[in-house]
Amino acid sequence: MSEDQTKKQYVDINVISEYFGISKQTISKWVQAGNIPDNTYIKVGDTYRYNLEAVEKALVKRTQSEDTEVT
Repeated sequence: MSEDQTKKQYVDINVISEYFGISKQTISKWVQAGNIPDNTYIKVGDTYRYNLEAVEKALVKRTQSEDTEVT
C-alpha cells in the first residue's frame, strides 16, 4: 500500500505507532489527553481506527500553536 493510500484510509494503532515512531501506549495517552482529537479517529467498541492524514495535521497544528505560545 502506498503512503498516499495509507494517509486517506483509516488504519489501526500499529500503523500510527510505526509512522510517528512512538509507542502504542503514547498514542493511547494522547487520545485520552485530547492531543489526538476525536474527529481524527473512529471508535467501535474497544477498536480504534485512525485517519493518518488527519492525525498528522492535528499534531502539526498543535505543535505550531504551542510554539507560538512560547515565543
